[in-house]
Amino acid sequence: MQAQAQANYYTRAPQHSSPVLVLGLFVIVLAALAFGGWNYLLNSRPDISDPLIPDSSHVTGSDNAPVRVVVFGDYQCDTCSNFAEEIMPQLRDEFIDSGVVLLAYRHYPLLGEQSVRAALASECAAQQGKFWEMHELLFSWKAGVGIERFPKELLEQFAFGTRIGPAEYRSCMANPDTIIPVEQGLRDGFSLGVRELPAIYVNGTYANGVVDYTRLRSMILVAATE
Repeated sequence: MQAQAQANYYTRAPQHSSPVLVLGLFVIVLAALAFGGWNYLLNSRPDISDPLIPDSSHVTGSDNAPVRVVVFGDYQCDTCSNFAEEIMPQLRDEFIDSGVVLLAYRHYPLLGEQSVRAALASECAAQQGKFWEMHELLFSWKAGVGIERFPKELLEQFAFGTRIGPAEYRSCMANPDTIIPVEQGLRDGFSLGVRELPAIYVNGTYANGVVDYTRLRSMILVAATE
């Protein structure tokens, strides 16, 4: 399929040399390693020819959709939250439910250990078929900014509220393999040069910081006719 072929060749995000951002990425990688998954990170290398949507991605929409929208995000990122709450419903109503767009979410926790923790919680929800429910809860939570936004107890409440079994959730959070999709998102995003979030790709083309629905809609309509 043409859209699938296009998704294998993607543009890089503009490079920024901010030492703060580079240091932040280094710290987050260390934080990810603290949760486990050493062998996966050390023994695999990013391949620039790989598709933007690996098996570990979380997708919604038709597999046969002509347009693939990939979103790299962080659950502590306010603009990512705005995308999830304001733009995502419009995408779903106009393009996802109609079979035009398949949307994939990729983890890119730039903002600290709690971002990694929230991403892990969403992965544990995914194992119970509840990823998008947890995804929406995490992005809707606005309290705790500047202190502790996602304490362990809160994430457990979210999980139990989405009817995930306590034993299954706690076992998943303690499993080192749960970090693997988060690490994969970090590596792939870093290889692409992602420094600002949300980072959006439409059929492999970087949307250059687009978070406005009108502009994103135009990109989708153009991609659908190619």
